[in-house]
Amino acid sequence: MKRLFFALEVPDFEKCAITLWREKTLPTLTSSVITDNLHLTLCFLGNTDIEIEQNLIAKLNHIHAQKIDLSFTKIGYFKKPKVLYIQPNKVPEHLLYLVQQLNEIALSEGGVLNYLDYKPHITVARKTSDHSHIILSPDIKIQFTDIVLYHSQCTKNGLRYRKLRNWPLN
Repeated sequence: MKRLFFALEVPDFEKCAITLWREKTLPTLTSSVITDNLHLTLCFLGNTDIEIEQNLIAKLNHIHAQKIDLSFTKIGYFKKPKVLYIQPNKVPEHLLYLVQQLNEIALSEGGVLNYLDYKPHITVARKTSDHSHIILSPDIKIQFTDIVLYHSQCTKNGLRYRKLRNWPLN
């Protein structure tokens, strides 16, 4: 079984911009998410067997959604998992609709509903204290052009997210 999730892929240039902002703003941070792992989660699938994975892929081949433009200008913190993140100043309806569609697809394959409290964000650090009070907020604009199915793998060097498949947004 694979631990899977759907996400919006952050383009390389913007991954670097996020990393540079984080390094400049929080130079002593020791629990940063590696640059290659930066993404915006849409729907967490959890441990998934190969048959369900193939069914999900087949259903995603028929999904139609438009490109998503977001401006990340806010910082937030989830206390329970101790996660520092950046978030967009506005959330377009078509992003919320896409999240709803993906959750319905996951539900049809026996998944659990996880979009009711959906808060789009990009995690920049884990297992950290609350740094959301910092003065230098991000100002990073991202156009998301692909939905990606990622496999979350635990390695000796930490979590790695391997891209299994992607679907372009229109």
